[in-house]
Amino acid sequence: MTDKFEYKRNRALVLLNNTTITERNYLPPFYSFLWKMGVKIPPPHFIKIHYLILITGLPYGFIWIGLFMMYGNNEIEKHIWITILIFFLISFVMGISISFYYKIGRIKFNLPKWEDL
Repeated sequence: MTDKFEYKRNRALVLLNNTTITERNYLPPFYSFLWKMGVKIPPPHFIKIHYLILITGLPYGFIWIGLFMMYGNNEIEKHIWITILIFFLISFVMGISISFYYKIGRIKFNLPKWEDL
């Protein structure tokens, strides 16, 4: 017997499949990987926006730090406060942008909240 999360996740995926949203949009590979690892995270259209900002924004901030270290001649120690500020700024802006994209999709297709599934 499947647990409550599995039931809700399968129901959410069926609802998303019945829309015109592409599968790679509502089922990113990262989520499939997390589900196989046992992490109980809803599909992106059903996550609360403040959690989605963190989940989607932080990878961009870390990528920026890696690029800064590659092209900045490893001078990250000299500019640590600027690096931290830009890390949070990029993480927040990208997280907000992607989160609103999923939020607009949820509103457009009249999808229920995760709690209501």
